[in-house]
Amino acid sequence: MATVQVSLQEFGDFFRQLKHHRGATVVAVVLAYLEANVDRMLQDDELLSLPLASLLYEDWQADELDPVTSPEAELDAEQMEDLYELFRMMVAAKGTVDQEQGMRLVTPAHVAELYGAGANSIFHRMDVDQDGAVSMMEWLQFFATMCQERGHQATTYKIKQLQRVATSLQMTKQMVGIED
Repeated sequence: MATVQVSLQEFGDFFRQLKHHRGATVVAVVLAYLEANVDRMLQDDELLSLPLASLLYEDWQADELDPVTSPEAELDAEQMEDLYELFRMMVAAKGTVDQEQGMRLVTPAHVAELYGAGANSIFHRMDVDQDGAVSMMEWLQFFATMCQERGHQATTYKIKQLQRVATSLQMTKQMVGIED
């Protein structure tokens, strides 16, 4: 087997790029995964195999399906429930509470940490009032507009994509011992 050497600079560059494109949470999970496998290897134990692919390859901006304009389309009950749960998970992980209004909010830094820098442009479209934070209403409105502009299938695809990333992060963090 050929040995591949990676310089410290290349190693650092890889993780800086990973943080920029996928977020600090993904970097922490990948590092914990590597550390756990180093420990297992040193103990001659079986290596962990975790679902990291969705964390590394999912893309917020990918155009998966052809747009289907449906101005009258509305989010269905399952989409609403899934979106509520995703927003709740983001707020629980990295969100904040507006003390004056008592609303739960997510900021661009929180979204970037969870989903990477690719989510920044979408975040700014979500932030309708441009106050630097996304409320539950702005979150739901963004996906309602997506449903009207791209159709139910594309909206459901995006929601499921976000769920896969969130689930992969949660599972991997649990398996490598990272606490929220």
